Amino acid sequence: MYPNQIPPRFARFLILLCSAVFTGCSASPFEAPDRPHLRQSTPGPATTASNPQTLALVGSETISAEHLLPALLELAGDRALAEYLLDRQLTARCAEQGINITRGDLTAERRLLTTALRDDASTDPDQAARLLAALRDRRGLGPARFDALLLRNAMLRRLVAPDIVTTPAMLAQARELRFGLRVTLRVITTASLAEAVNARTLILQGEPFADVAARFSTDISAQRGGLVGPLSLADPAYPQALRDAARTLEPGIVSGSIVLEDSFAIITLVERTTPPAPGMPTPQLDKMLQRDARLRQERLLMDRLARALLAEVRPDVMDASLRFSREAAGN
Repeated sequence: MYPNQIPPRFARFLILLCSAVFTGCSASPFEAPDRPHLRQSTPGPATTASNPQTLALVGSETISAEHLLPALLELAGDRALAEYLLDRQLTARCAEQGINITRGDLTAERRLLTTALRDDASTDPDQAARLLAALRDRRGLGPARFDALLLRNAMLRRLVAPDIVTTPAMLAQARELRFGLRVTLRVITTASLAEAVNARTLILQGEPFADVAARFSTDISAQRGGLVGPLSLADPAYPQALRDAARTLEPGIVSGSIVLEDSFAIITLVERTTPPAPGMPTPQLDKMLQRDARLRQERLLMDRLARALLAEVRPDVMDASLRFSREAAGN
């Protein structure tokens, strides 16, 4: 694993911490979000250092919220608005159902994060702390947004709790995700079929897959030469077409073009691995698989509820900078 690379299973668990309902945070493992460019704003009136709106000082010059607000709204206004609206909707829904979020609920959310990290056999406590810090840095989760996300998850989890039911099929899937075959791949994603064919041609002509991925792939893994995994072939978080292609691919062979939901991919297999058999008593194993299956169903239902609640409210955006952010995000 690369330093500060989030373990795949932990990354899946954290989908709700940065759900696809928030602009720029994708649940897809093969999608790198775009970020609007900053536009220089027109300076507003200066404020005094004692003014609570003063954000920074450059010598004796003050930088106020008014100076930065247009750029900040263009950069992340849609995401911030979505978070605010979802929090508003969740608070109202919890009030309707008499749900009170306690400090214990928030502590439980934090515990779920640390437990997910501890479950990764390769992760020691210090590395776990570094991984969580890296994730927060990558997602822009400072103290305020991180605490808000924990509260949001706690509300979502309480709201979906009555709908959680684990079935034998879910338990079988949880076992496969834990102990089934895994693959490490190199992946190149492209916006068009022609680009995928061109990338494959370059590789077949002798260019290293990693070099072509770094140059042409639209996926965030391009910075690692397209390296992805190890991932479970039973994990529905990854596109079915990609998992099907990886199932029969031989090491070093370059796949044909794979059609994804809104892009195309080519892959090559690096290695197949099988996790060691569980070395624990059956009752303990059953309890662990029950927990895995429950957490997975919670994650899916929480994401579905978040999307539904956001779809219920359509704000009239009055500010031009915020409108730019919304339009850039396709909202």
